[in-house]
Amino acid sequence: MKAELNNQFILKNKHVTLKPFEKKNISERFLTYLNNKKINQYLEIGRKKQTKKSALNYLHQMRIKKYHYWAIIENRKKKLIGTITLRKKNKNIAYLGYMIGLKKYHGSKHSDNAFRMALDFSFKKLNLKKILGGAAKGNTGAIFNVMRNGFKLTKKKKNSFLFSLIKKNFKRRIKYEVFEFNSIS
Repeated sequence: MKAELNNQFILKNKHVTLKPFEKKNISERFLTYLNNKKINQYLEIGRKKQTKKSALNYLHQMRIKKYHYWAIIENRKKKLIGTITLRKKNKNIAYLGYMIGLKKYHGSKHSDNAFRMALDFSFKKLNLKKILGGAAKGNTGAIFNVMRNGFKLTKKKKNSFLFSLIKKNFKRRIKYEVFEFNSIS
């Protein structure tokens, strides 16, 4: 199966499943994650109240631009715990961003597995050469996570950092299965 950035795939391992985000994922619980100022204090969305309409608009934009936008599902409880987005910059480079909506999963094996699966998929299946990721100053969890996964600091801004990971420097491989996803609501 040849993967391209505009194809939709499910990535699954023992702990989490990354499934293309669908309208049905926009629940009251999801909106609670998006509007929790403590959880999202470092994200742009944390600055503006999110509604079902704004979440649907974001989902629509992700589809128009043919980005990967996954729901992170905890396998044991089948619970949505966050999202992860892969946005292509050019043929060889993409931005990876994620949000874990439940504090108890911050820094957990679940968030680590989701992040590593998305990275591995990006390099192995999409054949990208570089992944970029950002972190706000003060977001020590995100900074630790990108550095633990081999990212290097490439740019400091007033309130944030930009990190990059080159394919050959990604060492934290992970076992997971890939399935094609054909049903998007």
